[in-house]
Amino acid sequence: FAIRTTTNDPWSVEIYWEQEGLMGVQWPYEVDWYNITWPRNPPRVVYGDTPGDTARVLVPHDLAVELMPFQEPEFNFRMGTGGRSFYAVTSGFALVRYTTADDIWFEVLQAVRHDDTNFFDLTPVDWPIGEELVPLGPPSDCLVFRSQRTNYVRIDHSFLNNLTSWTWSAWICPDGQDAGYVYSEGDPLVTFFIRRENDDALTIGAWHADYPGYWMEFSTPAGILETGCWHFVAAILENGAVGTGKLTVVVDGNFYTGVLQQVHHPDNCQAIIGARSWTPPDGCFDGRIEHLYIWNTALGAQTVWSNRYRPPLGHERYLIAAFPFDDKQGNQVRNRAAPHDGDILGTAEWTWGLRFPNTNDPPWPAFPGFIHDPESNGVYNVYRYAYPDENEPGRTSYVFAVNTGTIEVWWAEASPQTDLPVQVYYPSDVQRYYAVWPQTADVIVIASGQGSRGHQYRDSPWCLEFDGSNDFLWVADDPSLSPTNELTIEAWVFLTETSAVKQLVSKSGSGHGYGLSIAGTSLQPEFWTVDGNYHTVTSGDIPTGSWAHVAVTFKKGGDISLYVNGSVVTQMPAGAAPLSASSSDLFIGEDAASHADHFVGRMDLLRLWGVARSADEIREDMYHPHPESAGGLVAAYLFDDGEGSSVASDDSDYGNYADIHGPSWITPGAPHWTEVDLLMSEPRIYYQNDTNRPGYNPNEEHALLVGTVAYALRNDLNTPDSSEPYVLVDYLNPSNARPAMHVFAVLATNEEYSFSYSAVAGGPILPPMPLSAFPPCTNTYRVSGPAWQDRKKDWWAKAAGDDGGSSNAVMAFYYLMQPGFWFPELAPTAQPPAGTELPWLPHPSSSGGVSGPPVRVSYRIEWPEDVPEMYIAETLTKPTRGLPDIWDQLSVEILYQQSLALSNFTSVTLLDPVVAHGAELDPSVIDAMVDNDLARQELGSSRYRFPSLPPTLYRRIYYDPDRGSNGELVIEGQYVETLTGGGYLLLNFLATNEVQTVLDVGADLGAAQKSQWESAVYNLPTNITPISNNTPFVHAALSAGRGRGYGYVTLAFNNSTNTEQVPEAAPISLAVIKVIPELAPGYL
Repeated sequence: FAIRTTTNDPWSVEIYWEQEGLMGVQWPYEVDWYNITWPRNPPRVVYGDTPGDTARVLVPHDLAVELMPFQEPEFNFRMGTGGRSFYAVTSGFALVRYTTADDIWFEVLQAVRHDDTNFFDLTPVDWPIGEELVPLGPPSDCLVFRSQRTNYVRIDHSFLNNLTSWTWSAWICPDGQDAGYVYSEGDPLVTFFIRRENDDALTIGAWHADYPGYWMEFSTPAGILETGCWHFVAAILENGAVGTGKLTVVVDGNFYTGVLQQVHHPDNCQAIIGARSWTPPDGCFDGRIEHLYIWNTALGAQTVWSNRYRPPLGHERYLIAAFPFDDKQGNQVRNRAAPHDGDILGTAEWTWGLRFPNTNDPPWPAFPGFIHDPESNGVYNVYRYAYPDENEPGRTSYVFAVNTGTIEVWWAEASPQTDLPVQVYYPSDVQRYYAVWPQTADVIVIASGQGSRGHQYRDSPWCLEFDGSNDFLWVADDPSLSPTNELTIEAWVFLTETSAVKQLVSKSGSGHGYGLSIAGTSLQPEFWTVDGNYHTVTSGDIPTGSWAHVAVTFKKGGDISLYVNGSVVTQMPAGAAPLSASSSDLFIGEDAASHADHFVGRMDLLRLWGVARSADEIREDMYHPHPESAGGLVAAYLFDDGEGSSVASDDSDYGNYADIHGPSWITPGAPHWTEVDLLMSEPRIYYQNDTNRPGYNPNEEHALLVGTVAYALRNDLNTPDSSEPYVLVDYLNPSNARPAMHVFAVLATNEEYSFSYSAVAGGPILPPMPLSAFPPCTNTYRVSGPAWQDRKKDWWAKAAGDDGGSSNAVMAFYYLMQPGFWFPELAPTAQPPAGTELPWLPHPSSSGGVSGPPVRVSYRIEWPEDVPEMYIAETLTKPTRGLPDIWDQLSVEILYQQSLALSNFTSVTLLDPVVAHGAELDPSVIDAMVDNDLARQELGSSRYRFPSLPPTLYRRIYYDPDRGSNGELVIEGQYVETLTGGGYLLLNFLATNEVQTVLDVGADLGAAQKSQWESAVYNLPTNITPISNNTPFVHAALSAGRGRGYGYVTLAFNNSTNTEQVPEAAPISLAVIKVIPELAPGYL
């Protein structure tokens, strides 16, 4: 083995080689001289600014390791303290020896500083926060074009001339703001160009010798390119000819369509990359270009986009030009698909190119990446990153970004020694990432109360794009497509131009049928009715350049209503006549009668209903491909069949499939809501509140987990120095048990969810989860409406509308500060203690978000559908006919009476019908009554009864010598059970006609005793015993016999704050009943 160079003494190594002869003799047969140098590309070992921020090379215990004495420069590699690792400290070379008991290996290593741009492209690559960082693909090269010095690539061939269909694609990174030509053809006249404009749009132009004016151009919207960023750009022409041809432009996954003609010039001219093909070339592009490819066929736009990271090798079918720009040096770029190479005119500047994503499956590194902290700003997940060391060389470690900023990762490569018994990894490749919040993340909508289980926005996978010339869909006539009394047409549209009339749906002809078109940016429905009338209106303003939902409804005897994005834009009478059925087939994208007025733009989720859907139904279901209530659906085209399909499936029960004639499948389609089942094993909210430690991303969203569902309470506390309103969840992927993260954007509301909810009178008013899982707060208050708070601080809907309809209650909620919640504007020592009551989403907020009026939460309260009814003159005790038990309640309150609100009359009264009342009576009176056989002592009791009283009084009135200070005359109510079931009350007071009957019992007493008797009788109650709040009673009854009103009544049970009456833990409940204006039936 060569163990040092011979730079200062070349050819100084002399070896006598011997060979064993047939007789076993070792014969010296050759003498060789060697000059020893370091190998050209040995494995690299990256080092940092100091030994403390440098990754160690960890050597498995199966190997012994030794740094050989000769290093260049001296001591540029050093052993770790434990002898099981080594690291580099300065650039240079070293030799390391690995040994086992029976083998030996030498490895030359090159130390490279982490910021050496000769070895590493240090341009950060955008990487979504929450997605595990993995190594990128191998580095590539590209050519730099500078408009100031006029450098470009000339090819002596025109690739697109006379082709009717072609595909062109490239990666470009524009610099500056000047317009410049990315690619062009023609000589001496330009015949084709792709130009970057000053407003960051792309313009594509084609010249045809037979076209009036020769030129036809197409421009994308402005602002689709960004300076200093790589963009994938493709242009696809299909069926081009003079003045016509379908053009699709792809920029970073966005698809733009239009019309462009074939390129036609009698001569086969040159092509220029990076300038306009003029004499001399001008309009030079300013930026970088690489991976430029041309096919002589129209590839599918989605196919081109999907393969943007899989560049062709050069021998693929239809490929006629392949310039990967991997030449790295020199003045020529090679065409790997054809003999037409390119010459670089001007100064050739080669630099690092685009680094494609890792295409390994799975993409994860074999050895963990090392984070170089000085460049990484501490924006990584500190709970998942734990780089291995000598003590734990097999420790698992993962890199996730948790906040915006740069992360520098040193990825390891395995030793090229193939026969090592165990693998040794060298930190050898430096890659920088810039962590950004994901462009499309799942959402937590605070108002939904569903956390991460709420509906998620998704773009539908496909939609159809119409070019406005002759694209349409055809559906054979079917009775289901000709409803007569009611009709709804709805669709998602993406308008790309605003001129002329564009037909969405048409089933009409000769004064029959219906249709829906767009005139400019306004909706224009057409309906023909059997009475010969024609109904149309033009209204609404449909946005262009984005998806919009449009709908129209027809209802015989009602209205024609037009909707844009779920809102009514106009209504007009539909008349009393039904629709006149048309025998025409249904056409989508063109007029059924004239086969003109072709639609221009994109279309998705087209549905026809045989009913006039309500405004609420249209608004609620516009984002739902499969609405829960689909009654009346006669045709539903989700346009999810995808590229290559010539038929659009019908998702209704009628099978009205549509044949596709011309429109192109593109992706993505319109937005929709979908149920997403997020399987997260062992989830944990990620937060790190300390700004002085790595991994800073505070829990200013006040996020928490309930089971496996993530919730957020705030999205108003984020600051530029903390983070954006996102919730990060650490979890284990159930499919492979690998750590993963899920990122949820936090919104207060969206199109589906707002702080408006439904409630039922007599039911609880609950804030959305997770607030409803917290203990209630004292500071929560009612802003307005029929909300009522019980003794446990819970809130209830005590009533709906006084008129029998609905009512609104508005609440302002507080919640309790929890450990881990954070207020970024407050110092650590000023954070509210756990348990502090905080306003929920206050606006305006103050004191860093801990003060201010909470967000207003509205509840639309309806009366229950089935309310038990109570008759006038009825007294309710035991439960009956759905009416609640009153008799055995611990406490009862009347919270609401509709009759009081409307007429100031009560409907019901609460009373204790049985509690005993006494009046003082001297025992001598009873003694005299016993002597005269007017009173008798009960057997086995100290009480005295009066036998002359009729039965209804005999049961209720008695004398109790043990009551009061000297004995009392007592009246006590009774509940009498009947043999036939049910019962009745004997009340605990004397009616007017009963007073004299009781007085007569003592008529024969002496004057003094008679007077005492009469005084006691007159002191007995002559009216009911009402029940007061927080006051115990024996039994309760609810009477509808004393009021003058009727209507809804709300009762509360167990809400007494008197703990001798109701235990604190007793549950509280409400009941709604209704007193109806009918007299109670009964028995005599």
